[in-house]
Amino acid sequence: MRRETVETVQLAFQPQQNKGSFHNHKSKFHKGNKSHRNQHSKRFEGQISGGPKETMKKNDQCKFCKRKGHWQKDCFKFKTWLEKKKKNSAGTSLALVCFESSLVDVPLNSWWIDSGASIHIANSLQGFVSKRKPSENEVSLCVGNGVQVKVEFIGVVKLSLESGFSLVLENTFFVPSMRRNLISISKLDESGFSLKFGNGKVELFYDSRLVGNGLLCDGLYRMSLASFGEVSCVTNVAKKRSLIRESSSMLWHKRLGHISKERMERLVKVEILPSLDFSDFNTCVDCIRGKLTKSTRKGSTRSDGILDLIHTDISGPLSSTICGNKYFITFIDDFSRYGYVYLINDKSLALEKFKIFKMEVENQCEKSIKVVRSDRGGEYYGKYDESGQNMGDFAKFLQGCGIVPQYTMPGTPE
Repeated sequence: MRRETVETVQLAFQPQQNKGSFHNHKSKFHKGNKSHRNQHSKRFEGQISGGPKETMKKNDQCKFCKRKGHWQKDCFKFKTWLEKKKKNSAGTSLALVCFESSLVDVPLNSWWIDSGASIHIANSLQGFVSKRKPSENEVSLCVGNGVQVKVEFIGVVKLSLESGFSLVLENTFFVPSMRRNLISISKLDESGFSLKFGNGKVELFYDSRLVGNGLLCDGLYRMSLASFGEVSCVTNVAKKRSLIRESSSMLWHKRLGHISKERMERLVKVEILPSLDFSDFNTCVDCIRGKLTKSTRKGSTRSDGILDLIHTDISGPLSSTICGNKYFITFIDDFSRYGYVYLINDKSLALEKFKIFKMEVENQCEKSIKVVRSDRGGEYYGKYDESGQNMGDFAKFLQGCGIVPQYTMPGTPE
């Protein structure tokens, strides 16, 4: 038995023998004990496959190529597939961009249309509304001369165009070493934009609608943004037209919500606005329309004290409800112009909200409401039926409290 054990160890570490010698030795060695023969067979298989922890079975199947006799980690096809995947992922981490350096002075916060850029690139964080750290495949870019440049952040940039629209650039790479902010034409095309070049300018369209434009500047197209500064490199006729338009006082009057000429002059004086030409500042039709009133009431007076007169009205139904409420009711004191607003989901709740309002203001002011003025709505005045005009609950409550109701004429809210 001692001799057999020694032979077993020697057999396990012997180099591969021919079939004949192997079978002869095996038949000679396992002549007697069947259980010992099975034990030796398992030990022998474990030594061939790399140890008892990884015992290979004949029915084991590779999960990649679906063939039996080997595992996925040892599959030749699987290893080849992994190498190809690494090469493809390494190729997508680099983006070739066109890098132009003929201009010595590039205006800050200027964005340039580039047909050779495969991504949007920014050299400052101005305009970023969100950003993230780049992944392993996005940490560097390869520019036109083959130099690798580092990517600090990737995010979304929002540009305010001169036309009044906003251009949102997704997946913009922040590369501080770049001299220009580049807008990729291919990325714009993927986002549904189209461009038209000609006559020293470029026009940006979205769904056949003009949303932006740019000017030809020293061989490159620069997007026109809503900014105060002048473009020093634009020397053609389009520059003069652009500057004339930017210095128009009427243009800034409309941009700033139709403010007065005096306020615009103060903004120019403190250098918030650029120098403006006020020679074109004439009468604004929109300002006149906004100040028009339906009629003028002469001799109207204000009440003499708090709670002497309360104005009330209901507005609605609203297009979008607020916590399920479609209406709101207001109570405004004529003397102090102080108002209360209550949300309601039905006009029938007008009396309930008025009781809450009345109890609060009379208790706080130590005075009583004398007059309530409203329109002739059914919730205030009452409803007309076959028997005639009947007082509603609101009118009856006012009568019981000794409050004088006043009703406006139809079509005269002023």
